[in-house]
Amino acid sequence: MRRNAVTYSLFVVALVAFRFVTRQLGVVDDAWITYAYARNLAAGHGIAFNPGEHVEGCTAFLHMVILAPFALLTERLDLVAVVINVLAWAGVALLAWSFIRPKHDEPVGVFGYFIAAFALLGFSGVAWTYSGMEMPLVALAWLGAVKLHLWEREHGKWPILSALVTVAAGLLRPDGILVAITLALSTWVESPKKLNWSKAIAYSVVVVGLFGGYWLWRWNYFGYPLPNTFYAKVTHTSWSLTQTGILYVVRWLVGMVLPLLGVVAAWYAWRRRVAPRWLRVMAGLLATSVAYVLLVGADFFSFHRFLLPAFVPMLLLVWWFGIGALERRREEKKTKPMSRNGKIALAVAAFIVFQFVYFLGRIPPQGLVHGFIVTNTADWAYVAKQLRRHTPPEAKIATIPIGAMKYFSHRYILDLVGLTDTHIAHAEVPTGVAITGHEKYDIDYVMERAPELIFTWPGLMPSEPEGLIKWVMSNIGAEAQKKLMLHPKTEEMYRFVWLPVDEKIPVRRGSLERWQNMKRGEWTGDSYAKGVIGLLRQDLVGTEAYSEFVPMNEARANWLWDTFTAGTYEELIERIHTLPRHRDPEPILNPPVDEPQTD
Repeated sequence: MRRNAVTYSLFVVALVAFRFVTRQLGVVDDAWITYAYARNLAAGHGIAFNPGEHVEGCTAFLHMVILAPFALLTERLDLVAVVINVLAWAGVALLAWSFIRPKHDEPVGVFGYFIAAFALLGFSGVAWTYSGMEMPLVALAWLGAVKLHLWEREHGKWPILSALVTVAAGLLRPDGILVAITLALSTWVESPKKLNWSKAIAYSVVVVGLFGGYWLWRWNYFGYPLPNTFYAKVTHTSWSLTQTGILYVVRWLVGMVLPLLGVVAAWYAWRRRVAPRWLRVMAGLLATSVAYVLLVGADFFSFHRFLLPAFVPMLLLVWWFGIGALERRREEKKTKPMSRNGKIALAVAAFIVFQFVYFLGRIPPQGLVHGFIVTNTADWAYVAKQLRRHTPPEAKIATIPIGAMKYFSHRYILDLVGLTDTHIAHAEVPTGVAITGHEKYDIDYVMERAPELIFTWPGLMPSEPEGLIKWVMSNIGAEAQKKLMLHPKTEEMYRFVWLPVDEKIPVRRGSLERWQNMKRGEWTGDSYAKGVIGLLRQDLVGTEAYSEFVPMNEARANWLWDTFTAGTYEELIERIHTLPRHRDPEPILNPPVDEPQTD
């Protein structure tokens, strides 16, 4: 027990230290959705994103409940969630280590240490540990349920504790309940020729009774059988969704490298190294996770969030069959074993290479994409704080990145893609053909709701022509963004505005981003302002309540409306070249210095 405590402490320290290795780690926007729900629950508003509307836009029920008491003590629920995640993921790694470490103080091979290190510090684990979301807790619940299940079998206990942890996995995230499939089968099959009906029934009764009761309660509370997020992302299973799931799994297999090597090792050493029951359980967890992804499709985020509960089971399978494959190869080739120092050097090199390959992962590199999301989440939080300062409490704001915008603005947020809006989530829009989780929309409905402000991408933009270009490039991804800009009522009801913020950006020669196919000079000077581009309802322009929102000059506003009518990427680039770049007397989006000479 003392040795486990020391090992666990070292794992926690290693996780904290790894946080400083890459700047790409951090809290993502979806985490703030859960925090908003937790805060409203603590404040007595029930399970609601916008007080008064019971919409299940947060599927991490137990995570929300765990965080709610902390909302009474601090606004920094992100720090609370990350601390909990670090402790949870260190627990996941410790459970993985318990399967690798021999029971009788035998030395652990270098390959075992390598797998344990990958379980602890692999990018998939650390990225979601520092994301502030619930996935490390789900992974811990899965492995904890397996560990209890094996202990109950070994000591002849009734499967009550494993059933309770299984239910906890389902409360943390609905698909977490899928661990029950593997554990129910393992409980039922006592041996190849013996079935244990009584314990299998007991396990199933506890799981179905508790989780089924919760499900009926939430159905009654929210009014629909499945979470609103499911309708927003999936609606109906389809071949197009399955295709995205296939690509998702293939990228996981190839991009992380280790899963693919595990498949090869299993084929090579299948008969040589017979799998014990615990390993067959791990294989069941992996198969269940993959099947679920193939059913509902891919995830929007990098680092394979949906497969995180199966991450350690996969590594344990790689470890088990990898040892067998290495032993068989040594025997067949009759080669001398590598020295321990050589093995360590090879393991360290392989760890670095595999991490690097997985970080790059795809085009664009998934590690940089994850970092982009983390950075933008911080920007959205900053923007939301500005909106809280410069809008009346009753203001309604429509946006796509809803988490940080809701949490920090304390305003009513209308979700343009429906995660927290029942009407948009249930709209009959095909899924699996565009950006996952961002395919639903109903612009007519949004215009009927007439929110005071619309920020399809509330990022910080530089106060110069490049800010307009950056804003356009940020708003051509989701179909909801493009449809909104092309809808006739949008231009009729709203006007482009600019909200200056306090933050300044230092300007050095050559420091500004260069957009593709654009030739331009380089700004010089001390700094330029940042601000937020959005749409303000026409009847509110110039009113005292919205006096900080400066109307954009007509030439550049017309350029924005016109740019979204481009039918192809090439046409879009042509429109970018038509951007008015002269200095304008109106104080909005003008260069901080004289117009530079082009290259």
